[in-house]
Amino acid sequence: FRRAEAIARSPVLFPVRAIPLASRQLASFEALARAGARVTAAVDRAARSVPSGGLLSASPGRRLAALTSAARVAQAIRDNVGTVDLGPRTWLLPPLRAERRKFSSDLAAIDRGANVIGALLPVVRGPSHVLVLAANNGEMRAGSGMFLSAGELTIDGGRLSLGDMTSTVDLQIPGSRVPLDPDMRRSWSWLHPNEEWRNVNVTPRFDVSARLAARMWEALGRGTVDGVIALDPVALREILRSTGPVVVDGMRLDKTNVVSYLLHDQYVGLPLTDDANAARRDRLGAIASATLAKVEAGDWDPRSFVSRLGAAAAGRHLLAWSADARVEEALVEAGAGGRMRSSDVAVSLLNRSGTKLDQFIDVDAALKRGEIRIRLRNSSPANEPPYVAGPHPLSHSVAGEYNGILLVTLPGRTTAASVAGQRRVAIYGPDGPDVAIGVTVDLRRGASRTVVIRFTAPHPDRVTIVPAARVPAVRWHLGKKTWDDGLEHVSLW
Repeated sequence: FRRAEAIARSPVLFPVRAIPLASRQLASFEALARAGARVTAAVDRAARSVPSGGLLSASPGRRLAALTSAARVAQAIRDNVGTVDLGPRTWLLPPLRAERRKFSSDLAAIDRGANVIGALLPVVRGPSHVLVLAANNGEMRAGSGMFLSAGELTIDGGRLSLGDMTSTVDLQIPGSRVPLDPDMRRSWSWLHPNEEWRNVNVTPRFDVSARLAARMWEALGRGTVDGVIALDPVALREILRSTGPVVVDGMRLDKTNVVSYLLHDQYVGLPLTDDANAARRDRLGAIASATLAKVEAGDWDPRSFVSRLGAAAAGRHLLAWSADARVEEALVEAGAGGRMRSSDVAVSLLNRSGTKLDQFIDVDAALKRGEIRIRLRNSSPANEPPYVAGPHPLSHSVAGEYNGILLVTLPGRTTAASVAGQRRVAIYGPDGPDVAIGVTVDLRRGASRTVVIRFTAPHPDRVTIVPAARVPAVRWHLGKKTWDDGLEHVSLW
């Protein structure tokens, strides 16, 4: 970088400075080279001051000390590069414009990283109490699997301690003692989300669902929590990619089989008795404890671990909320907040059949201005276990039949949303910064249905397609582009 800066200042190039447009390109090149030299020098100095091995240590004290050092280093880097001048912004040739944009993005990432580490350090120092919700993608809610188990994680001095994970079926709160968010109350009060934990996340706004869950936990007499974490089998797989396998009751679970086991295989051959179900739930708690013990052991690569957690958060398989405003903003910056924005588009399918059939429901969504065409197909195979395929004892469906609510979240400025060919809908109204519309769907095995959502969209507008956290992922189409919604996707319609 210093050599590039010296070249830009060479007397040989002085004549170029007399040509306005060419001078601008030279000024941009020089500024970017100077900024590159400054940033790399700052990072190099910081890297030399980071103690090695601390984050890998099984000692909570050493891990906390390493994280404290990392927070100090991140802040020092930010202080050193926060005022870097990147030179001219406009009238640049495409290569320089692209490099400047990338450099600016990298500087923003440094700033976000410092914010995240600085905000999370007090949480790790503790004592902190976090409600952990285990989600199941075989039975979906909005933007996440249904919350089927809950427990409390205590963080103190870098040490992690997970209490017993309890089935949410056993955590009912009669009497609607917990107040609901106004939009949730308007659209979803008939599902009693402030009483029934399995309906807490009927909205993709995780910050709202998490705040409700924290209040419900307190209403049960379990105490006040500082935050909420929700994770599903995909997030667990990403953790095991870094920590290695766990063994529970003689069964080895690793990155290759943990998702299939939790979504499907644990139900194969399971008798529909209370004792068998209790044993299965105990095993789930043992899996959670064994995984945490792996994390506590410290025998993993911090870079890989953080990267894997980031991948899980990007697909909404790991979501987090904090009652502390600064920590909450850090979680949002880290991509784990699950907060919806006014430009977001999301397609969710809420299971209402009491089965685990979501893993067999293919969702295909085609987006164009003013319309989303969603094709649903029930591809569940025959001879699935009753716990997976149903029918639920309290339903009127048949084995392999899927009953759900297709929920579409549209940007806040859209109006006149409707379902083509259908005069009545299950849900329609504001949902925080967005608009939500939902319609009931019933699909027997092998059946398919196409639902067309039409609306008036502002023009022009940039929208963000938000992951649904489904397994398999939603398949999206926009013009000639096709992608799976494992990550956010920004588009113009």
